[in-house]
Amino acid sequence: MSLQLVLGSSGAGKSYELYQNIIQQSLENPHKNFIIIVPEQFTMQTQKELVSLHPHKGILNIDVLSFGRLAFRVFEELGKEQRIILDDTGKNLVIRKLAGQVQGDLKVLGKNLKKIGYISEVKSIISELTQYNISAEQLEQVIDATKKKTRLNYKLQDIAVIYQAFEAYLQDKYITAEEILFALCQIIPNSSIVKNSVFALDGFTGFTPVQNEVLIHLMRLAEKIYITITLDTKEDYMKIEGEHKLFHLSKKTIHSLYQLAKESKIEIEEPIQLGKQVRPRFKTTAALDFLEQNLFRYNGQDYRTPQNNIFIQMEKNPLEEIRFVASQMKNLIRENKYRYRDFAVVTGNIESYGNHLEPSLTNMKFPVL
Repeated sequence: MSLQLVLGSSGAGKSYELYQNIIQQSLENPHKNFIIIVPEQFTMQTQKELVSLHPHKGILNIDVLSFGRLAFRVFEELGKEQRIILDDTGKNLVIRKLAGQVQGDLKVLGKNLKKIGYISEVKSIISELTQYNISAEQLEQVIDATKKKTRLNYKLQDIAVIYQAFEAYLQDKYITAEEILFALCQIIPNSSIVKNSVFALDGFTGFTPVQNEVLIHLMRLAEKIYITITLDTKEDYMKIEGEHKLFHLSKKTIHSLYQLAKESKIEIEEPIQLGKQVRPRFKTTAALDFLEQNLFRYNGQDYRTPQNNIFIQMEKNPLEEIRFVASQMKNLIRENKYRYRDFAVVTGNIESYGNHLEPSLTNMKFPVL
């Protein structure tokens, strides 16, 4: 039983190295289980990549799962957890019903419950409380600590009323997606799927408290766990600096994982560090390589070599920006034989761009998902 981290900056080949390692081990040990855990949205992409890398184009003893899918796999194996799973739509309906029943006890939220999107916001708060294992008692402690901040205090009191009603309604009948991992922790020691398997976790920037609970069980039961963490090779992975530092979250995650391993008395192997040489992703794009190494580093470095990988275009509003991006994509598709799937439009401000993005791309006959 051991833990080994795979460290490297973006584009260093962490996933490739990990997948190749798992594939090689799976070939040498055909009767052993190998489980790769990735965020839910990456499961199919990871399966496709593993199949393409595998010399036999098949992954019979390698499973690609998310945390949630791992839970369902164990439930299916052990015949546990018969409660109905409540999805987001179900939670919205239940919360709307309960909010109407306790509306007389609400000091601030009661008059806003009929506003569009308000129930969804309350649902999101309750989901966060559940995901981070915040009990009603702990929420009461926070309420007591905010008595001087009247408006915040009243809002928290209202959330507590709805939260308690929501928990009482679900009791022994329903389970939310956030509670599935808590249910998994109760039965996972009995799972033969997990025992003595090799686990690899890829694509995570950090782990929630309940995911950490699952990891504790995996460390105690699995033969070995690999975890990829994005970290510049110039960084000391054992030294945590201020929250403003670029890799603070990565170092905090490493510290947390090592702490969990020590508490579980699990061997910690020397990490695999990648990216000290030329990184595969940037072999032909020196400008992007420079940007990745220096963005938000504030080290005074600049790049003066002529390049055509990065350019900046200013437009007068978000709509014009979207039209410009769409026209550039159209030109590349027509003249350079690109395909729609080769593009991704990324924004850090979906509120400003979201209303324009889909209509504009649809009008230009882009297949938008």
